[in-house]
Amino acid sequence: DHLVADPAAYAAAVKQAKPGDRIILRDGVWRDFQIVFTGRGTADKPITLTAQTPGGVILSGQSNLRIGGEHLVVSNLVFRDGYSPTKELIALRRDSKTPASHT
Repeated sequence: DHLVADPAAYAAAVKQAKPGDRIILRDGVWRDFQIVFTGRGTADKPITLTAQTPGGVILSGQSNLRIGGEHLVVSNLVFRDGYSPTKELIALRRDSKTPASHT
């Protein structure tokens, strides 16, 4: 498990994530956080992005989530009091070359 408290710590954790790892966002309001969640988990060991406690992470302001890779799980995050700075709040692709599958 990798408990992270800010976007810089998140970026470092996601770069190092391996199958079976969990990246846990510390409870609180994460304002203007554009999450890029990428990685390559496996069917029996996905990589997970979750809140410290269910519903304990609020993404507000200009926040969104882009997912790209394989066998990735996202849970327990809440979007509130904000909007996406892009066309999508949640995109199942990092970019045109990195779609999400088994997510």
